[in-house]
Amino acid sequence: MQTLGVFLGGFIYCLSSLFFMRSSEDEFLVVSATVALIYAFGAVIMFTRFVYSSSQYVQLEKLIHNLYSEAETVYENYIERLEDYRTVKHLPEVEYMYTYMIKANQSAYIEHIHFDSLKLIADEIESLAEVKIRVGEFVSEGEPVVEIRSNKNIKDIFQLTDNVNQSFSYEEQKSAMYDPDYGRTKLTEVALRAVSPGINDPNTAIHILHYKSLLEKRLAALPGKYVIMWESDESLEDKDESPESYVGKVFYRYNDFSEDLYRGYWQLVFYMQKDISGVHALFEAVKTIVYSAHPDNLGFIKEYNDYLYNMTSKNFNESFDLMIIEKDYVRIKTIIAKKENETKENNSKEAV
Repeated sequence: MQTLGVFLGGFIYCLSSLFFMRSSEDEFLVVSATVALIYAFGAVIMFTRFVYSSSQYVQLEKLIHNLYSEAETVYENYIERLEDYRTVKHLPEVEYMYTYMIKANQSAYIEHIHFDSLKLIADEIESLAEVKIRVGEFVSEGEPVVEIRSNKNIKDIFQLTDNVNQSFSYEEQKSAMYDPDYGRTKLTEVALRAVSPGINDPNTAIHILHYKSLLEKRLAALPGKYVIMWESDESLEDKDESPESYVGKVFYRYNDFSEDLYRGYWQLVFYMQKDISGVHALFEAVKTIVYSAHPDNLGFIKEYNDYLYNMTSKNFNESFDLMIIEKDYVRIKTIIAKKENETKENNSKEAV
């Protein structure tokens, strides 16, 4: 778009300068021709730069690295935005007198959630707000997006619905700006094309798995499943787990690691489960993830390791293939057991 703007601007300026020039017997020095010449050279440089960058970007290795770099930036912003809030593994089991399901007023993708607005709403109506959807998901009109629980009877529910819906940015298609899953999805799409029967390029898919696991390990390192956001600066840690302590709080499922890991690999597992090199790469991806995993996520990684072993080992009969799968499977189990023991030792020291 920058190249197009510079080129059109230079083209229009040069034509306009020629059009407004008038013939005269006297010699007058004008600067427009010099500016036009400089502008034209600038347009040529921009166009050359555009061709060079395009030729670099269409190379598969460059494409994969660019997708990873863009996704990594979104991940860093996403984690930095929520890391100061308290996280929990499960929603609190507290009861309120009234429950209101706020529904979406249109069908679209959720590009962004304005949590500051939701915190203000929850604080004003003295309620607990649970966001039912996540950034990047598609919602249909009438689908519940926020659950409001309160001990106050809210009379103007239509106004509340409008206020809550204004806290969501609806778009016709997915956006990479705030959605941490967007980059992973694009990497998965490229990997699936690589392992398709028409292309049959497993090495490219394996290369993508290496980068993809680097993104997943960022989420694996995060504790909890829900983040609790509130408007004031008070600490929730010092309060009792009572309904009053959660008034004015917003719960968001920021890191559904178990679901994200399974959904992020289910298509790749299906298409690569009969290729021993692909199976080894899948186990290597899990190994990369488990090294950085938080203790809260070790249990599911252990279950997923069993799932991956059961899905792939049945497709091979040769002893060498089975030996590789068994070795990868046992290695991940050993790493998980070691990290679990370290967690228990640290908890024992803290208790003492």
